[in-house]
Amino acid sequence: MTSSAERNNVIDLTPSSWLTQRFGTDSPRWRLPPDSNALYLSDADDRMIVAIALSNAQAEDVRSLEGSTATVAIETQLEGMPLGLILIGRRTDHDEWRGVATWCNDTAAVRREMERGLNFSEQVISEVSSLIVIVDDQGNIKRFNRECERLSGKTEADVMGKNALELFFSAEESEKIRANLTTFFRSMHSWETERHILTKDGPRLIWWRNRLVRNATVDQWFLVCSGTDITEQRRAQAKLEEQASTDSTTGLPNRHAIQNIINLAVAAKPAKPFDLLFLDLDNFKNINDHYGHAMGDLLIARVGKALREQIGPGDALARFGGDEFLLLLYDATPEKTASVCRQIRTLMETPFTLQHIQVYSGCSIGVASFPADGESLSELVRNADTAMYAAKAANKGGVMYFSREMNNHLQESMWLDGGLRQALQESQFSLHYQPQVCLRSMQAVSVEALIRWQSTERGMVPPLSFIRYAEDSGLIKQIGRWVIREAMAQARRWSTLPQPLRISVNLSARQLGDPELLSDFMAAMQQHGFTQSPLDIELTESCIASDEARTIEIMSALRALGVNIHLDDFGTGYSSLSQLTRLPLQVIKMDQSFIRAIPADARSMALLRSMVAVAQQLDFQIVAEGVETDSQLDFIREIGVDLAQGYHFARPMPADQLEQWLRQHGKP
Repeated sequence: MTSSAERNNVIDLTPSSWLTQRFGTDSPRWRLPPDSNALYLSDADDRMIVAIALSNAQAEDVRSLEGSTATVAIETQLEGMPLGLILIGRRTDHDEWRGVATWCNDTAAVRREMERGLNFSEQVISEVSSLIVIVDDQGNIKRFNRECERLSGKTEADVMGKNALELFFSAEESEKIRANLTTFFRSMHSWETERHILTKDGPRLIWWRNRLVRNATVDQWFLVCSGTDITEQRRAQAKLEEQASTDSTTGLPNRHAIQNIINLAVAAKPAKPFDLLFLDLDNFKNINDHYGHAMGDLLIARVGKALREQIGPGDALARFGGDEFLLLLYDATPEKTASVCRQIRTLMETPFTLQHIQVYSGCSIGVASFPADGESLSELVRNADTAMYAAKAANKGGVMYFSREMNNHLQESMWLDGGLRQALQESQFSLHYQPQVCLRSMQAVSVEALIRWQSTERGMVPPLSFIRYAEDSGLIKQIGRWVIREAMAQARRWSTLPQPLRISVNLSARQLGDPELLSDFMAAMQQHGFTQSPLDIELTESCIASDEARTIEIMSALRALGVNIHLDDFGTGYSSLSQLTRLPLQVIKMDQSFIRAIPADARSMALLRSMVAVAQQLDFQIVAEGVETDSQLDFIREIGVDLAQGYHFARPMPADQLEQWLRQHGKP
């Protein structure tokens, strides 16, 4: 309660003096919360707080203050004393309104506090590192801070009152912004946008944050534009995006980029047909291995440049990875695609000169068409890849168009890959043995080991159905190791026979090139206690065609272990008579195609007679395979063949059945 004496003292004081006596200053602080009409006055330390009840209209006037310092006049009473106040302040970040209050007649205090607020605001606007421009609803500049001066090369004095749209935007951009200004001022919504502005250093990209603010003093709305120069950021981003979508070796779009291009082409409305070409260099691995990776990269770069010069301006070429390229032909027709394939094949038949070395590298091409061969990125790439592998398998340097039958082949390959690995793990393989009979004694002296696969899914799988895939995939190495170990174990079991049988096993060219072949062979011998090998090796003529010196080296090492080397399918491959004299061979096996021609084909019989004569002169033992009839047996005995095998004697059979066959047919 205020006493009568205190009230008389108050009456004797001016409102300004009373404010000073009450709060220690003639400009106490004020605060209006968002959820109440109570205006709080306090001293500088918030120790003395007085609440004044405002009317709804007065509270609404105060809440009309925005971010810029402005004034509101109110009439109220404080402790029974009528008081006219000028509230100088603004809306704060915490959704409150704050400032200082002065007596309405104290013009000096009002001016002082306004100058304090405005000077502080001016200092913030001037010194802040962002671009700050304040314009009216026509785009005329009312404020232009130092960062704007630095970037634009113009001073605030140069631009004040002039139109920002005409000064800093292109004519086209200016018209767009002008058309939107009225809408923005009417909607009263804040927004953000990217705009290019004209500066002393050329166009710069600015990220603008725009907010409409009301100046209560003049009762006018202004657009406060706060901007950040993002030009370099966008350039760096564009460079990163370019790097992420560009192959560094060729400068072509990379896998990620071409996938996006294909996705866009697939999603185009209306859909337009196109062809996807999958290119794979045929000789790249050999070049890379022989000359090194640097030369391989140089070849890839030259091929990319040459291909880029061949394609049409509307088509898309990319390096897909490794030595693979993708070419997307828009508006493709059979004639256009065939023509492009011919051009590429001709190009790739021409040697590339790399550091004074001429390098030849053809390519195989697979073609898939949209939408006939696929309606998605993954399906089109997969089918083009499948067609490319079919082209490579059929004839390197060729072109193949995808067909659904290729998918069947792919599915079969996938099944074989999983099935063969499972067969190795689960012991689904076994060896069958076909006797080789001495034609003088007519008794078996050796056997050929032939692999069999009893699949848990398909039953007995013929060797012709999986051997080719095993060789192409490299699984033949693992399978070959199993065959050697199993045959060596069987040889140990048969070592107690009166005259142990020698066992011959087949090796492919890939197995012969396996650097672990000799160590695997010796490990199997050691495991079963052999100092001299009970196994012989059968090689086809194709095994010795590629690298004769290396082949002779391996064959000689095997010979040192006690292995006899058989040349299988003689007469159907690449061997010359001079080559036969250089190879450490002991046995020649005449291919069954010659035996099958007896007695109907006199020329085949004459050729067979000549080959046997040559082999005898070279001191090779001669085996005829595929003997099925008495007439065939009679002829090969007549011309001096040493051993024979075929259905005439016995089919391949498991070891226990072979032992029974031996007991029935006798053996020395």
